[in-house]
Amino acid sequence: FALYQIELRAPEAAAETTPGTLSGYIGDNGFQNGGTFVLEGDAFTEENGKQANLTISQDTTIDLKGHKLTISNPNQQFRIESEATLTILDSAAAKETVTTESTSLKLYGNASTLENDKLTYYITKSEPNADGIGTTEKLEKHELELTKTGIIENSDQASGDQIFFVNGGTLKLESGVLRNKANNKRVVCVSGGSFHMSGGYIVGGKHHHGGGGVYICQNNNGTMTMIGGVIAANQSHLGGGICAEDGTLDLSDGVVTGNQVDEYGNGGGIYVTNATLNLSGDAYVTNNIQTCDCENDKDNNHGGGGIATWMNSEMNMSGGYVTGNDAWLA
Repeated sequence: FALYQIELRAPEAAAETTPGTLSGYIGDNGFQNGGTFVLEGDAFTEENGKQANLTISQDTTIDLKGHKLTISNPNQQFRIESEATLTILDSAAAKETVTTESTSLKLYGNASTLENDKLTYYITKSEPNADGIGTTEKLEKHELELTKTGIIENSDQASGDQIFFVNGGTLKLESGVLRNKANNKRVVCVSGGSFHMSGGYIVGGKHHHGGGGVYICQNNNGTMTMIGGVIAANQSHLGGGICAEDGTLDLSDGVVTGNQVDEYGNGGGIYVTNATLNLSGDAYVTNNIQTCDCENDKDNNHGGGGIATWMNSEMNMSGGYVTGNDAWLA
């Protein structure tokens, strides 16, 4: 008779993700079980053909703590489902450098830039003159070193429409940077549910339709509330910074600056149709750009350097500032 050696092996266990500290590959189940996660080093969402699940179905908080979380696979996106909240913050956020520009730069239409891992954006501030006649403007230059702050970003090969898809849930950005690096991808899409921005940065979004930075979808009654933070250096056809095609957009603080729309686009900073825009407090819509050689546009269909509103829209302005924007019309 013959003797055979039999070795029994258990199936390879999936890499688990449990609340606590993270670095390196975040694990197969990603943030699916909810909880609070703190990055202690740079992290990523794919390894050796395995992909982390980025669906948020339970309340989840991610503290970037000055590190980078890379969405590694081109097809991955965060998806925030109904009754779940994803909160993003950076407890080690870097501070901006702020200077007042000399008269060597114009006071309007200064695009935000992302160069050499540095974000540069501008705010045109306007103050009434002491005699009550006219105003005096000054240009502030803001710079942020992206290598010194917490950031969530994708690869430059990423596909799909957005990095964050709010599917009836809630996304909260308190601090940190959300950055797109691909050619045709917005940063946040709200399809029902809500996006609450109290700090942080949304940068680098590019989309062929609407909302390079943030897009509120049609027919889903989504909402966005902005009480702080910066939306800058985004591009699109409608609303380089924000496009709302339904629902409500409330801005009472924060800055939408240096965003752009392509030729024949509308609303360099914000575009609103079938939606309501409320602007109040200390919110700034500034230095956004709508570029168009529109000499034959007799019906005035293209314009709005800062804000453009279209059919069935309502804009209420009880405060805030719309300054230094540049457009063919308005």
